Amino acid sequence: MANKKILLKSTAGDALYPRTSVDNLVDAVGSTVSVSVPVLDANGKLDSSYLPSYVDDIVDLLAITGTAPTNCAAGDLYFNNTSGNLKIYTATAANTWGTTGATPETGKIYVNLADSKIYRWSGSAMVEISKQISTVTSVRATSSALDTVVPTEKAVATALSGKAASSHTHSISNVTNLQTTLDGKANSSHSHEISDVSGLQTALDGKQGTLTPGSNISISNGTISNTYAYSLPAATTSARGGVVVSTTASNGVALAISSGTVSVAATLATTTAAGTVRLATTTEATTGTSEAVAVTPKGLKTELDKKANTSHTHNYQAVLTAGDGIAISSNVISADISTTASNGVALAWDGSTTNAKKVKVTASAASTSGKGTVQLATTTEASTGTDTAKAVTCAGVKAAIDNRLASYITYEELT
Repeated sequence: MANKKILLKSTAGDALYPRTSVDNLVDAVGSTVSVSVPVLDANGKLDSSYLPSYVDDIVDLLAITGTAPTNCAAGDLYFNNTSGNLKIYTATAANTWGTTGATPETGKIYVNLADSKIYRWSGSAMVEISKQISTVTSVRATSSALDTVVPTEKAVATALSGKAASSHTHSISNVTNLQTTLDGKANSSHSHEISDVSGLQTALDGKQGTLTPGSNISISNGTISNTYAYSLPAATTSARGGVVVSTTASNGVALAISSGTVSVAATLATTTAAGTVRLATTTEATTGTSEAVAVTPKGLKTELDKKANTSHTHNYQAVLTAGDGIAISSNVISADISTTASNGVALAWDGSTTNAKKVKVTASAASTSGKGTVQLATTTEASTGTDTAKAVTCAGVKAAIDNRLASYITYEELT
């Protein structure tokens, strides 16, 4: 946009001529002229508001982060990407950031100087637009973390050429040395002589004769098994025999059998199940915290001896302490009460002697100058309108109005 000169004259009536100063300017018809002159800021820069909108479409950001950078110069910018913030902040001085952020503009491009990536404001977030998809002429032999590089069509075809289908077969000749390895192996069905097993004949020499399978005895893979079932007759009072052991628990105690040994297995008693329990010492009975031991009569008596009988008396002076509004004098307890009235109602002492005094409620009568209790007026009293110490009810108001209207309204029948 080209610069233009404006012919102005001063308020003193000077002739028209170009003016460069901005004090006391008026236009040609004598009206005051409002002139806005661009000025440089403290950093020697022109404020962006005086520039066309396209001049600062690209904005440099010192960082895009949730924490303000420690080092900065006046005029530096950074974008706070913390949820609920999402503002651009400006450094007001070296290493000092302003506290009021501005919302990014959708028509501008933002460059993050920290990683040289380019962003645009979507209206709710900074979206990176600097990612580019590039092509390569060959397919990498190993996996890559790059998600912005793709192979060309030719590179893919070259990589797939000569590859086997996902479902395919192989012959023995396709596997290096497989045939040679198999040729040295024995068939799955084969036999051995004693001489084929190194040292077996020597180990067998001098041993007793071989075992021959028979009733309840079998030999399999060198293992001898006996399937004979042994049983004992039941024991009686006069003869030995087998005894059946019951392992069913009774009140937390049961018999157990382990490796032929019969033992007693007992569980500890709890508040929900029976079992064995240890007796508490007198100290434990006094402490009273364990729930896993039982109290003996001695321990119980020790604690009961510390308690008072159900029928006993107390010297009240021994437990009462004067203070906080309570006084004790000559075996008489007295207490202060607040007798300050609230809305015409207060507490007061009632009684002629100290021992006969009682607390009672005293109420003042309501008046035009003070709150208190009030009696309701009858409908007759409301109609009469002379009582000044009673309150009128809704029914009294209606009766008074009806009475007044009946006294002043008359009518004649029209014929």
